[in-house]
Amino acid sequence: MEIKGRISWVGEIQNTGKENRVTYEVTELEGQYPNSLVLDIYGNEKVENFFKFNMIEDEVTVEYNSRVFTTADGRKFNNLSSWKITK
Repeated sequence: MEIKGRISWVGEIQNTGKENRVTYEVTELEGQYPNSLVLDIYGNEKVENFFKFNMIEDEVTVEYNSRVFTTADGRKFNNLSSWKITK
């Protein structure tokens, strides 16, 4: 899947135990009702490169995977994990 837009928010780096993770928001620039997505990046090198090459307000194209997870009590939630960011 893919979204084109502007980085509008970046969270703090979180350590998940074996690797780092960062959460960020991309807001579409086109359309009457632009969408926003909150995505994650996993992996120490990917997180480091995200901060090295991207800033808030940068226009980017993000390729990501969407997964659904089910908790032990049956609740479901989405995870949007980005794997490629280009300008």
